[in-house]
Amino acid sequence: MSGDNLGSLRIAITGDRMEAWVHVPPGLGASLDALVVGAVLDERGIARSQERDAAVAALVERAGREPDREHSLLVAKGIAPVHGEDAWFEPAAQHAAEKEPADPDRTDYRAACPWTFALAGAVLGVLHEATPGQDGVDVTGAVVASKPGRRGAVVIDPSVRIGPGGRATARWSGVLEVSRTGAAVERVLRIGGCVDYSTGNIECPCDVEVSQGVRDGFTLCSAGDVSVAGLVEAAHVAGRDVRLARGMAGREKGALEVARDLQAHYIEGATVAVGRDLGVDKEIVGCRTTVGRRVAMPGGTIIGGELIAAGRIDVMNIGSEARVPTSVVVGKIPGLETHLARALEILPSLEDELAQLKERLAVLQRASGRMNTSQADEQTGLQFDIAGAQAKHLKLLQGLSQAVARLRNWSQAELVVGGRIHKGVRVWLGACVAEPRDEQLVGPMTISLDPSGKPVIRMGAETHARPLSSVMRVVHDSRFVDLPSVGRDLEHRGVLMPLAA
Repeated sequence: MSGDNLGSLRIAITGDRMEAWVHVPPGLGASLDALVVGAVLDERGIARSQERDAAVAALVERAGREPDREHSLLVAKGIAPVHGEDAWFEPAAQHAAEKEPADPDRTDYRAACPWTFALAGAVLGVLHEATPGQDGVDVTGAVVASKPGRRGAVVIDPSVRIGPGGRATARWSGVLEVSRTGAAVERVLRIGGCVDYSTGNIECPCDVEVSQGVRDGFTLCSAGDVSVAGLVEAAHVAGRDVRLARGMAGREKGALEVARDLQAHYIEGATVAVGRDLGVDKEIVGCRTTVGRRVAMPGGTIIGGELIAAGRIDVMNIGSEARVPTSVVVGKIPGLETHLARALEILPSLEDELAQLKERLAVLQRASGRMNTSQADEQTGLQFDIAGAQAKHLKLLQGLSQAVARLRNWSQAELVVGGRIHKGVRVWLGACVAEPRDEQLVGPMTISLDPSGKPVIRMGAETHARPLSSVMRVVHDSRFVDLPSVGRDLEHRGVLMPLAA
């Protein structure tokens, strides 16, 4: 406090000018007057108020009652300013699922993941805007300015949409970064090392870029694209488009699931499912591979395992001098063929059931004389059953025709081999399977089906195709559906085949 003596009476004002005190020394109380004290306060600039007058009156009364004692009293008090609050972000509550206590002997250390992910449209929290603050006033009546809150205290990334009431939602899916000072959703998860115990298994809704590899037993699954610069070991990798710069050494335990396109340097010992196109630089060894459209590996080799593709396969070599059993299936869509085969199994039994119902109804209707109540009820029931069976039969035939049309439209039985097909290789196309007669068949060659569905081959610069049986052993095989025969059978039944897409 800083104070001035006016006679024996002392007025003290705090440094922030928020409090004013009156000190009455001993002996002055008997002659103290409220008007005199008020005048002294006026002179010192202390603002008048009812509270000040009441405090002065109380001080004078107390000092008069005990004049030989020193008295001090707070006679005026200012109103402190209320400073504005900085803008801040309140993250949405993260309700962790309650789990049973983990068994230390069975803890899966691969399950921990250090990142938090958000889906597009997810509520991330609430943005609280800065408040302006409220000015105060000191004991002299002067205004004490407040400080407004800072708007720039929070950084909201363009990946976050702020709606009514400050409600924040994610514009797209990605890695969530959120705190009191801001929010952002990064489109790409960038991993500086390997997917291993430092990251745990990863399952995320955005693109992933891994600067090294994916270790044994770990999972990397993304709803976006995946790029791995290093080696993928016996792991599970899934994504929309996947690029493996070094490739995969799966040791018969690895798995690749790709919704669209996969590009890899090489793939060994893995189960591979590709929705659209597969490109491999070097080789595919010992893999079970299914491709929804094309395979492009004009400089690569397929050794062991099985490769199934709905469209064209372009490869340098198939098999090896060691006669490793290798299967290549061209122009097949396994999932659709499975459903088609099952439908073809059901069709005869359904037709037999329908024929028996019709025969029973015919026998009943040929019976002489008037039907009794029991026979009439049986006739009604048979007519109802026949109508239901006919509806099922028609629906099955229509489904078969659509499946055959789709297989015709989307499959392309064409195998292009720039180098060799070795002994031990089996090639399925159409309703046949073919094997080399000699130790190897030297290309370049193109194997396909002619318009009638028979396998043919063009060797080197030949302009006309010749029967595949002229250079390979070709036998009929029932492993896959014979589309031409199914189509002819459906047309014979009077089913109108859909037009080609």
